[in-house]
Amino acid sequence: MEKSVLPVPVYALYGEKTALPFADRLHFETLASRSSLHDFRIGPHRHEQLFQVLQLTAGTAMVTLENSVCTIEPPAVVIVPALAIHAYRFDHDVGGTVLTLFEADIRAMLDAHADTRGSLAIASIIADPDPAIAEAMAALLAEAGHKGEARGLALSGRVGTLLAELVRASRQAVAATQPAPHPAMRHAQAFQRLVEQEFAQQRSLAFYAAALGITPGHLNRTANAVLGASAMTVVERRIMHEARRYLVFTALPVKQIAYALGYTDPAYFSRAFSRAVGMPPERFRRQNADSVKA
Repeated sequence: MEKSVLPVPVYALYGEKTALPFADRLHFETLASRSSLHDFRIGPHRHEQLFQVLQLTAGTAMVTLENSVCTIEPPAVVIVPALAIHAYRFDHDVGGTVLTLFEADIRAMLDAHADTRGSLAIASIIADPDPAIAEAMAALLAEAGHKGEARGLALSGRVGTLLAELVRASRQAVAATQPAPHPAMRHAQAFQRLVEQEFAQQRSLAFYAAALGITPGHLNRTANAVLGASAMTVVERRIMHEARRYLVFTALPVKQIAYALGYTDPAYFSRAFSRAVGMPPERFRRQNADSVKA
């Protein structure tokens, strides 16, 4: 009999359930600033839609990645894709940075090139990394803190450079033989990929289950165990994530955004958005418009 997948908390940032700041497509902070709030211990958790790169520059850290636990010393880099279970225990003199990006953005950049398609999908630790990774990280963080012209283009380029260096290093760091993922994890990953393709089509639970070759009940159990929510809640969260992107980064009227996301009734979309986000679309747009101006 297969072992069940135990529910694992799903956090926005490591150790936190608050939402990722939405103005940028990335977030970064020092290891000390976040971990000190939790006595330098971050319990086992996973991220549904986030991809993280942890850079350790001082102190040591006990790192849990899926079923393995090890102590790392600086310099080191930890790559944590969406859904990977991870936990940390840091020294009080820890130094370094954690960079958080959206998994969908990372997948799009990597999958655009044949030689990197599917890369960085496995959690891994890079011990004594090539200095090029630290240089790429420093350049990205410097640009992220800069509000000048062409910032979005520059950030995209900096992220691409960092990913390229991580791909090169991780292919050497990841063991040649990896334990097969639990079936529930495979189904959850396949479900998320399918949601990325179909979320704007207003598909039913039965559609997603049939596409994955499992029953609707099985899909719901898997989503609750791995993603911490029902399957259709996962789909709705993805839709609302895209709605926030439209509201912040485009001037499309709310009605057009509703149609783009598969809603035939804009009023229903507005009610769904208010229920999920806590405010109407127009108010969300006003509150976030100034934060994305370069």
